[in-house]
Amino acid sequence: MTAFLPLVRAEWTKLRTVPRWAGALVAAVVVTVLLGVLSGTASTDRQVGGGPAGGPAAPSGPSTSPDTVDEFHLVHRALDGDGRITARVTSQTDSHGWAKAGLIVRASTDRGAPYAAVLVTPDHGVRMQWGYGHDESGGGGPAPRWLRLTREGDTITGEESADGEEWRRVGSVELDGLPYTAVAGMFVSSPSRVEVERQFGSESIDEVSTQGAATFDAVAFEDEDGFVGGADESGWEDHDASLLPEDGGSTWAGDAVTITGSGDIGR
Repeated sequence: MTAFLPLVRAEWTKLRTVPRWAGALVAAVVVTVLLGVLSGTASTDRQVGGGPAGGPAAPSGPSTSPDTVDEFHLVHRALDGDGRITARVTSQTDSHGWAKAGLIVRASTDRGAPYAAVLVTPDHGVRMQWGYGHDESGGGGPAPRWLRLTREGDTITGEESADGEEWRRVGSVELDGLPYTAVAGMFVSSPSRVEVERQFGSESIDEVSTQGAATFDAVAFEDEDGFVGGADESGWEDHDASLLPEDGGSTWAGDAVTITGSGDIGR
């Protein structure tokens, strides 16, 4: 210690008496601070959702658990027995890579009810999804796209088409316990995104909702009794389960309906 103190005193004397050294020290401090600010301040966007291979991840619990993600806006009607619903998604906003616009058959509108859906996304083409975690790619591109769901007993089959003439099967699934009177219709959802901001060595994370929108036309609905309809507003009902209630709604214009919604199904 006795040898160290005189050394510190000598170096401090040099620093005070040699202006060049003092200036270099100040410059070094300024550069270090600036580099810290520039490297430590950043804002990034991350999408909520996305499991293995970029697909939706299965929830941590069964469909009736508190962890179930079941958020969307639905325009629907009762489907008695076997039947089919067909529609064209003419346009879809690119609110999120996994925003969904499509057709769905559900046991009910209750949260966590069994469902099967065929849908189109901005970044991942046509998909068939069911069971709050199951996902099958149907190929195809983004909207405009024709979609069709057919019910035969408990079996739901999804199809897609580029022109409404040539159809390609996307997938088929059995929904155990599907009631005679089910719910069928058109839905829209759009997952939240995560915004991460780094500044001055700290990090803040915010989850920001996104609002999806899509327009459907050429809607055709058939049930077991031979009813064929669906080309206009009559007979359809709205059910909103959006993440934010103000995000959900529908507007008809002739035989076309524009649906908005937020959240996700089976994230």
